[in-house]
Amino acid sequence: MGRIGTFLFGAAVGGLTVYGSLQYHLLRADSGFHFVEKTTVTFKDAYVDVRDFGPQDWLARPALSAAVMRSGKGDLIQGAALEAVSESVQKFLAPQE
Repeated sequence: MGRIGTFLFGAAVGGLTVYGSLQYHLLRADSGFHFVEKTTVTFKDAYVDVRDFGPQDWLARPALSAAVMRSGKGDLIQGAALEAVSESVQKFLAPQE
């Protein structure tokens, strides 16, 4: 592959990485890696290690919590955190008046 081909390959990989970072959260959990679609287009929380998250950590990231709940992967939010986060997510998802 020539120099132009290498450049185009690198540009394509870079573009796909940027797109993925804007559209999805990559979560590392005890059960492995999970892709969760974001609720907003931003680079925030593109990669999050949730293995040691507690209720306060989930509550500090309402957009991440909402994305996890919306994707049907609520099992990533464990134990007592689930109830507190569910209430916070409902407030986050409620229409703003």
